[in-house]
Amino acid sequence: MDGLTPLERELLGYVEQLTEASKASAQELTASGEDRRTELDGLRGSMIALLRSQLSLVATLSGWMQDGPGTAQAHSKLKDSMAHALEAQKRLVTR
Repeated sequence: MDGLTPLERELLGYVEQLTEASKASAQELTASGEDRRTELDGLRGSMIALLRSQLSLVATLSGWMQDGPGTAQAHSKLKDSMAHALEAQKRLVTR
């Protein structure tokens, strides 16, 4: 910094502070973006589980209405639907 005027040294100090602040800001944004990505991935998984549950439920109810209420498959399919719904609930609650 030899040969610089006091004003130039002061300005250089401000530039260094701005550079450090910019680096810190970039690190924060990167970390925040990664957190958001994790949350979105969790939400995506939950939505897939809910969709599976709904599709299973619709298939079960459709079969039940066609075959009558006494089929053993309906109970199994409803249990599958419940398992998918509980999986989605667990994912949503833990996020």
